[in-house]
Amino acid sequence: MISPVRTPTLRTTHAPVHSALGATPAPGDITATELGKPQPGSTVVDFNRHAATTAAQHAVNLATQFFLAAGLGLTSGVGPAQLRIFGPGDRNADATSSSPSPWLDGGRVIRLDFHNGISDAFRVDIVAHEYAHGVIERFIRSNTPEANALNEALADVFAVAIENRDESVDGRMLMTGDAYWTIAQIRRAKIGPADHHGEHLMMGVATRPAAYVLRQCGRATMARLYLDAMTRYMNGLPETFAGFAVATLRAAAARFGTASVEYRALRDGWDSTGLSTSELRRRLTGRARELATRLP
Repeated sequence: MISPVRTPTLRTTHAPVHSALGATPAPGDITATELGKPQPGSTVVDFNRHAATTAAQHAVNLATQFFLAAGLGLTSGVGPAQLRIFGPGDRNADATSSSPSPWLDGGRVIRLDFHNGISDAFRVDIVAHEYAHGVIERFIRSNTPEANALNEALADVFAVAIENRDESVDGRMLMTGDAYWTIAQIRRAKIGPADHHGEHLMMGVATRPAAYVLRQCGRATMARLYLDAMTRYMNGLPETFAGFAVATLRAAAARFGTASVEYRALRDGWDSTGLSTSELRRRLTGRARELATRLP
C-alpha cells in the first residue's frame, strides 16, 4: 500500500546553508538578480556577467521543470531562485551555496562563486544541486550528520538526473561520493566536527545505490525511485542512511516488484555500502525495523 505524500513544511529554525546552456529565459520564467559587484580597480578577465546569469538561469529552469514534472510545486520548495553571481575580484564573494530566502517566501538564494578560472554559474550540475536543496529540505528536516549527508546525497542524485550528462557533480561520482561510501569506512574514519560532522564526506553511502540503479536501469528510474522514497516512503522512518535505504527499497518494491531488476540493483547497491537487510534490522527499531523485516 502506497503511503500518502508527506506534507512538506518550511524549516524556519536551523535552516542550513547548503554548499557543494545559454537559453534565454522565456516570459514568466524565474528571473535572476545579480548582486556581486567587482571591486574598484579589479581586472575581470574572460568573465561575462550577462552570459553567466543566462547560463545559471537556464540551469534553474531545468531544475524547476524536473521537479514540476515529478508532481512537486511551490509548497515543496519548487519556487523562485535569486542568483548571486560572483566574478573574479568581487567583494564579499561567498563560496557556492544556497539557503532559504530571508523573507521565508519559499524562494532560494543561490550563490555562485568564481574559482579556477570559471564561474560555477556555467555548471548545470552545480546550479541544479544548489536548487535541489530547497526541495529536499522540505522532506529531510532533521539537523543531524546523517540527515545532512542525505540532503547532500539527494541533491547530487537529482543534479545528475537534471543535467543528464554523466554520473558526477562537481567531480564527485555517485558511485563513490566525496570520500566514503561504506559504513565500515565511516566507522574507521572517526569523523569529527569538520564538514558539519561529515555531511559531504559521508554522502557516498546514499549516492552509491543510485549509481547502481542508473547503470542498470537508467537515469529516469534512478530519479523516480529517490523521489518516491523522499516524498512518499519516509513516513515513520528515521532520517538516517538505514531509514532512507528502507524507503528506497519500499519505493522499488511498490513500483517494480521485489523480483525486478530495479529492486535488485538497488538492493545490491545498499549491500555494497554495508547496509544489508540484516544490518538494517540491527540498526532500526519499532515500525522502521518491522518495515525492514518485510523486505526480501
